[in-house]
Amino acid sequence: MIRYWRSILFLIFIFVICTIPIPKQSVEVNLITSKIGFDKMVHFILFYILNRIIIFESTNLIKFEIILSMIIALAAIIEFIQFNYSSTRAAEWADFYASIAGGYFAIIYKFKDNIFKM
Repeated sequence: MIRYWRSILFLIFIFVICTIPIPKQSVEVNLITSKIGFDKMVHFILFYILNRIIIFESTNLIKFEIILSMIIALAAIIEFIQFNYSSTRAAEWADFYASIAGGYFAIIYKFKDNIFKM
């Protein structure tokens, strides 16, 4: 049995959600979603959940540097795919940073007791 099956399954879900072609939206819908930053919230939440699953499945404490490196690489790969292979999606630095922020937040939440003991 694969130890990280939940993480792998959720990672596949993230890739599907972030790379499937989306239909052209009406101007009204596009203005509403861009004003509230819906896409950025989705990136943040997806990467937060992914990181929490990775941390949950880890029997040993994974060094947070490794987790952060993985999150940065995954966020970069998704934006690279959106930039190079999608005609209906656009790669944005803000999406990249929102993904990384979601990953960081999950790590801070996990290690909050150790971080704030200083």
